[in-house]
Amino acid sequence: MSSHKSTRLQRTTQQIPLSPPIVINAKNLEIIHHQPQPPVVPRKRANSMGATSASHSVPYPAYLARQPRDHNAHGGGRGSPTPYSTPSKKTKILFYDKDKPFYGFTNFSPHSVVFEGRTYPTSEHVFQAYKFIVHRPGLAEHIRTFSKNPRDAFNEARRFQPEVREDWAKVKIDLMYNILKAKFSQHSSLKRELMNTGDAELIEDSPVDAFWGCGANGKGENQLGKTLMRLRDFFRSKKGLQF
Repeated sequence: MSSHKSTRLQRTTQQIPLSPPIVINAKNLEIIHHQPQPPVVPRKRANSMGATSASHSVPYPAYLARQPRDHNAHGGGRGSPTPYSTPSKKTKILFYDKDKPFYGFTNFSPHSVVFEGRTYPTSEHVFQAYKFIVHRPGLAEHIRTFSKNPRDAFNEARRFQPEVREDWAKVKIDLMYNILKAKFSQHSSLKRELMNTGDAELIEDSPVDAFWGCGANGKGENQLGKTLMRLRDFFRSKKGLQF
């Protein structure tokens, strides 16, 4: 009986092949150590012109990287925030040049203005004429009518600078507001353009005027831009106002 069991056990043992023993030696470790690593995909960074170039590998997810700033002038801002940075409260809209957007915001734009019963070729004509309207009405009328060019009106008023009304410094900002209110009320396309600026900061990008514009160094008072923003707030406050 035991002999029969022994014979069957031997047969069973012969049917199960044994795997050769695994030997781990220095050679094996060397092969494992020198296995090729997957290539590192470099992150592409955008330069100021929007082109991309490879740089260092990404130590964190690429979507966390900041994008380049978008510098917009005459209709954007000088440094609009990117989608991955904290947005600023206001974008900046610059206006000044004739061949750039928002030229209608300047006083030299070819938009006639009816002001206190008289028609003026531009808002610049109104502003310059009213330097003399009280005490020199004849001179004010001359400035209104002698040329349709706003530059001529500016130069003519400068020629009579010693005769400018004494209270001019006190009244000129409110006067400008009333002139612009008339101008934008009479030209619906300008009013619509103004309202479409949202909450953007409006800046007259004049390199020669540090009072009405931002001046050569960009640090001027920008009173024209501030007056336009004040006017925009007024239009916005009027319920049911059509643009």
